[in-house]
This record gives sequence, structure tokens and C-alpha cells, in this order.
Amino acid sequence: MNIRRPNDLGAAVKESRRKRGLNQTELAARLEVNRESVSRLERGDPGITLGIVLRALNVLGLSLALEDDEAEPERTPGKPAEGKSRPRISIDEIVDD
Repeated sequence: MNIRRPNDLGAAVKESRRKRGLNQTELAARLEVNRESVSRLERGDPGITLGIVLRALNVLGLSLALEDDEAEPERTPGKPAEGKSRPRISIDEIVDD
């Protein structure tokens, strides 16, 4: 699924939560937030904090992959590829930290 808008992210979270047999209250408890925060996330509220988003992705076993328009060669994480000025970012590494 391509996540292009907050609504897309919310739909992915909702679908994953339901597949795992969790209701919003149960997911909220795992995220240590209130049920309204989960509801806002699933509705695609752009004001939801990044911390809640990242915790939800982690709890639900989801990950975000950042893609460039052109395929990049393999390289050491954090080190720019030849001709590139920015490193590839791993959301999974950020959540793990």
C-alpha cells in the first residue's frame, strides 16, 4: 500500500488492528494513549503526533519504506551513495532506538 496522505496511514493502521483482532481501546492501551488518539490516527488526523504513529506501527508490526524514484545501489546505512547527498532513512531503525 502506498501511503501518500494521513488518511492512507490511518486506513492501514485500522486494517492491521482489525486483522489482529484488537479494538481501539485495546490498541490504545498498548500505545499508552486514550482511545480518542487511536480514533484520530485511524481517521487520518494530520495533527496526531509522530510518536503515536511510530508506536502504532511498531505494535502492529508495520513498517514504512521510503522510496526514491530511482533504484539506489546497496551501500552502508547512513552513508550517501555516489552522487547522492542524503542518506536513506530507516523508520524501523528510528523506532528500535
